[in-house]
Amino acid sequence: TVEDYGPEWFKEQIEDRLGFKLEPAKPYRFEHRGDLHGWVKGSNGLWNCGLLVPIGRVKDNSRACLRKIAEELKGQVAFRMTCNQSVVIEDIPEAKKSLVQKLLAEYKVMHDKETTVSG
Repeated sequence: TVEDYGPEWFKEQIEDRLGFKLEPAKPYRFEHRGDLHGWVKGSNGLWNCGLLVPIGRVKDNSRACLRKIAEELKGQVAFRMTCNQSVVIEDIPEAKKSLVQKLLAEYKVMHDKETTVSG
C-alpha cells in the first residue's frame, strides 16, 4: 500500500502495469466542490446540462421531463447521477439544445442560477 511503501513505489507499480512512465504531476488547485447546474459545452462540442434534484429524488415534473427528453432524443443523450445526487444530461447535440431547454422550462425543472436554490 502507499502507506507501507510510499508514493514513489506506488507510482512505479502503476507505471509497470501501464507499460509507460507517467508525466510529472501538474499543479492543481480545487476551487469548487459540488455540481455545476446549467449548460456547459463539452470538449466534444456537445452540450451538458446539470439539473438540481432535491434530496436526490427524481419526482413529479422532473421525472416526466426526463422521460420526455429520453423519448425525444432517444439514443442521442445520456443521463448521469452525480455524487451529490444531481442529474446531468450529457451529449446534447447543438440542434437539440433548444428543445431540451424548452422542455426544462415547460416542466419547471431547476437547472440554472435563476431556478436553483444554491445558485
